[in-house]
Amino acid sequence: MNIYKRKALEFYKEFKISQLTVDSITCAIQKCGYKIIEYVPFSTDNKAYALLSELGIIHIANTEKSFVYADNLYRILFIAKGLSEKEKLMLLSHEAGHIYLNHMSRKNLISGEDIAIENEAREFSHYLLKNNLNNF
Repeated sequence: MNIYKRKALEFYKEFKISQLTVDSITCAIQKCGYKIIEYVPFSTDNKAYALLSELGIIHIANTEKSFVYADNLYRILFIAKGLSEKEKLMLLSHEAGHIYLNHMSRKNLISGEDIAIENEAREFSHYLLKNNLNNF
């Protein structure tokens, strides 16, 4: 069995997910120790902007719809506000791939620049989004 297919199955089982929804994947990500923060790209009038500024990653928020950041103080999945439920589910599934595949142990910012780990997260997300364990 493909390693990413197997990891997606493990994710479903570990977090007791029968139907993948924004709520179920949000809960799983939070159980992994990550906070999810919504932000408005190019906006300077909110709390998320202050944190993005403090971390020095505003430029990422202005070019990506979602990304993961982790260091000694923070474990955060940033996601843009105003997305459809379908788009949000797709992005959360992809970022969950980075978290679950332990990509954060290699670097503290995952934002699309490393093609190999992006492909791994995409493949994990593909299997995760099948929504029904019977399809595995």
